[in-house]
Amino acid sequence: MLKIAAAADLQPVLPALIDEFQQQSHQKVEASYASSATLATQILNGGPFGLFLSADLSFPQKVAAAGLAEGPTPIPYRSEEHTSELQSHHDL
Repeated sequence: MLKIAAAADLQPVLPALIDEFQQQSHQKVEASYASSATLATQILNGGPFGLFLSADLSFPQKVAAAGLAEGPTPIPYRSEEHTSELQSHHDL
């Protein structure tokens, strides 16, 4: 099972992406939604997440700096200039 820590602002679009991913991969996914700061704290304290989708890049940077990420640098999933254009998962 893939456990995702996702920023609360993704709650309107992430469920549809998860459904599509589960159908294609046959892998179960569970998402937990909260503020990026709360999720980062959970991860830093041993939270069992395989993917962290943060609204603020500084929080994944803290997780990576603590050695709790696969790589040294987080990968942004969106740019600030396109944030206002997101209306549904089809816009991603």
